[in-house]
Amino acid sequence: MLKGDSTRTYTVNDLTKAEEDAIKTYLGQLVQTWCSQHGNEWFYAHNLIGEKKIEWEDTPLNALLAKHSNSGKSTDEAESQAAIDAGHLLKQLLDEDQTNTFETQRDHIARKYRLL
Repeated sequence: MLKGDSTRTYTVNDLTKAEEDAIKTYLGQLVQTWCSQHGNEWFYAHNLIGEKKIEWEDTPLNALLAKHSNSGKSTDEAESQAAIDAGHLLKQLLDEDQTNTFETQRDHIARKYRLL
């Protein structure tokens, strides 16, 4: 469950249900690892998936990159849009969590989250 300044989530289109589920499972594992190592410290999507260079290959996130690459976008644009989609899916995942409550807040960098 999400609490905070904006709990609105966005749909990510053009993924199969299996791709979306795999991405959310992967992101969920990253969130669990973060929370077990950092407690209730704030985190951004880039803390989980990478700041400068996201490892797309060999992860379910590759489906997001492929979606944008296959639509004719440049590599940089495809990576940027895929990262935005990953952020939307992260927010959905945290909002759908029935066990934990996360706080969300927009700051000068991007949207951040923390376990309450």
